[in-house]
Amino acid sequence: MAAMPATVAPDRARARQLLREALRRRQAMVDEGVGIATSVGPYSGRGERILGHLFAEQRALCLDKERFKVARCGRRAGKTTAVAANLARKALNHPGALLGYIAPTRKQAKQLLWKELKRLSRHYQLTIEFNETDLEARVSNGSVIMLAGADKVDSIEKFRGLAFLEVVLDESASFKRHIEDLVEEVLKPTLEDYDGSITLIGSPGKALVGLFFRASTSDSVWSRHHWTVLDNRHFPRWAKRRDWRKRAASWLEQMRKREQWGEDDPTYLREWLGKWVRDDSTLVYVYDPKKNASASLPRGHSWSYVLGVDLGFDDDTAFVVEAFTDDLPAAYIVHAEKRSGMDVEDVAERARELEEKFGGFRSRVIDTGGLGKMVATTLVRKKKIFFKPAEKTHKQAFQADLNADLRKSRIKVLPAAAPIVGEWEQLQKDETGAEDDRFPNHCADAGLYAHRECRHYLWKPRERKPAHGTTEYWKAEEAALESDTTSPDDRDEIDDLFT
Repeated sequence: MAAMPATVAPDRARARQLLREALRRRQAMVDEGVGIATSVGPYSGRGERILGHLFAEQRALCLDKERFKVARCGRRAGKTTAVAANLARKALNHPGALLGYIAPTRKQAKQLLWKELKRLSRHYQLTIEFNETDLEARVSNGSVIMLAGADKVDSIEKFRGLAFLEVVLDESASFKRHIEDLVEEVLKPTLEDYDGSITLIGSPGKALVGLFFRASTSDSVWSRHHWTVLDNRHFPRWAKRRDWRKRAASWLEQMRKREQWGEDDPTYLREWLGKWVRDDSTLVYVYDPKKNASASLPRGHSWSYVLGVDLGFDDDTAFVVEAFTDDLPAAYIVHAEKRSGMDVEDVAERARELEEKFGGFRSRVIDTGGLGKMVATTLVRKKKIFFKPAEKTHKQAFQADLNADLRKSRIKVLPAAAPIVGEWEQLQKDETGAEDDRFPNHCADAGLYAHRECRHYLWKPRERKPAHGTTEYWKAEEAALESDTTSPDDRDEIDDLFT
């Protein structure tokens, strides 16, 4: 074999050097936000090049190999763009795979992702068929990206029996309470065939509760990611600008001032910086531990007790006991509890136990909605326990009355009633001002029923008279004489009686 020319080795070394430099410059352009048009065939690079237009935080989520991932983002952060790119990438890389995208409603799923998937298909010249009726993006290699909503409990059943490679839940804070069942009982088993993964993504909600809150703050099972609009170099106001980070910070600061938000405003922190923050303005009840917490029931008073019961079976049945006296202006919630799976016998037995514990109830009130009327009738006729039906037609007005008492420190809550405080601190209003049904309200409702039976509002401060013969006593007598409205003629007649 003929000897290789001596110049070949240096040429190869030079080629490798040039290639490394080209890759370095390309990545620098990506990081600086300089657009790079990339056209690929249907499966060129096995889909990985679809991630080329993403910024670092988006790519980190897409390339995370953990099975359970969560991304907490602010508004306009580019979260849906990252989701669309990752679903398309995996669909290209895994022929015949099923991938799911689930939003709180089907309409939201279409609004959020459908357009972005079509844009990716055009940009990268992908062979994808978009079925508008089924909301399925079908890749020519047999993979399918299906879009769906899960706004009702029974809507999650359609996912049973499927085998997903990847499932994304977008706007995760907006799902109702059944998101727990959707993820834990329905979706996780669908991942086992292909060792699939779940991604929860969205902006923080107003309540610091729920699966998305736990996953993005404390649950070690989930791999956590976070970014905001300040990381989104593709935002139109500063796209392809080399000083985009400076422009982004300046724009967000100007917007904050325009909206008159302080730096600690809950809406600003939650919606734009993607931070979980407590926002009491959206709570149904205005409980304040400084005003409303009490270590014990005051002694030396004659107390009357009221029992409120909110019925459930699959949901919790709640019992709340409230006390009041003629001597004090505040009512005291002395006991609260809730448990699921209680039948009529269980309710009757627990009501008797509580009655014995508190020495009898002046009144008992029960929720008679749904099957509650039948339960209440059974309690009266067979168990000889009389309950009044709860008035439920003016609930928001009753809540306003209870909140007025909370604000004026006319409701005190003992440690034994902690479950009702837990609900008060979580229960949110929806956009109409009514209760958001994603949050439990069993003890809250039972407490509302009991509070309407309390008579603490009849209390009047007792007038304290000064002791006879004291300076204060004679001043009071003098003031009473000066305020006497008896006419002069009447006074003369009175004087005549004593002459």
